Amino acid sequence: MNTLLLFLWIVRSLRALLRMTALLQVKEYRFDRMRAHLRLPSTRSAALRPGTLLSWGMLLGFAARPDLAQPPLGSTALTLLYAGEIFNHVPEFLRGEARRPRPTPKALAILLSSAGLLLALAFLGFKVGGALPLVLLVSDVFAPLLVAIAAAAASVVTKFQRGRRIRRALATLRDSPKLRVVGITGSYGKSSTKEFLAAILSNQFRVLKTPLNVNTEIGIADVVLQDLRPDHEVFVCEMGAYREGEIARASALARPAAAVRRRDP
Repeated sequence: MNTLLLFLWIVRSLRALLRMTALLQVKEYRFDRMRAHLRLPSTRSAALRPGTLLSWGMLLGFAARPDLAQPPLGSTALTLLYAGEIFNHVPEFLRGEARRPRPTPKALAILLSSAGLLLALAFLGFKVGGALPLVLLVSDVFAPLLVAIAAAAASVVTKFQRGRRIRRALATLRDSPKLRVVGITGSYGKSSTKEFLAAILSNQFRVLKTPLNVNTEIGIADVVLQDLRPDHEVFVCEMGAYREGEIARASALARPAAAVRRRDP
């Protein structure tokens, strides 16, 4: 039973680490953007899903009554919980909708580091005498923190690379004098306005636009370096701000010839 439990925990933990790393990547490894994401109603409702509530209930029960966490009762209960969660996600996997990060060096470093930290935490808990089901549940609770620690360490390493990419993108835009840049900003409807405008302009011009959720200086720089082609005529660029001065930095990079600002209705 413990062998099956460990296997299910590894599968479940891998999926969780992939999803958390992918979310961090979408948020450009910005913890202020992650805080904004955590305040969303959809994120809060996810914490009330049956599987999440069962995990917390089981964790609190095992902590209050350690004897319940002992095999076979504890192992059987947790095996059934993990098996049910994995089974519920099989359709997502078969449809190819399982969330995972793009295989960049930074994402792979965060994924491998957080996986190593999670295994080390579980091994430490087991060595100090904790019952296996309780150790695994505690490890699940700490998994998001371990991903955040790995991301923070990786960000220190990539800080200098970030400035280098921005300078390269600026040089690329300066070498594209015929490219017209349209900046989209504001507190409401930026993405929708960007999509509408790009669709309209595409009828007459070769248009490049920033992808969904990409609206910061480094995100814009990466789009320029990866996707800008010599035949592009218009760049529709969404610009967001999570700190003071970010719109100014994005504008200094993209240098829009025209701008659209959406305000709250």
